Amino acid sequence: MLFFWDYILLFEREVSFFWMRRFALATALYLVGHYAALLRNLYVFVAFLPIRHLVVSKRAHQWAIVTQKRLLM
Repeated sequence: MLFFWDYILLFEREVSFFWMRRFALATALYLVGHYAALLRNLYVFVAFLPIRHLVVSKRAHQWAIVTQKRLLM
């Protein structure tokens, strides 16, 4: 959760330092790395949610179980 809090706190600075500037290779590398890490952490966070208690489709539940097993290998 701390990782996501970092994104929320620094979003305004990121917009002013990277999004409002001229696009360069360094900007592209930063944004790709930064958001790839965010997507990976979001995926792991969702994969480990205890979705047995949520109302979801049987297919989604099976996908989550397979994903959790793959991550734990």
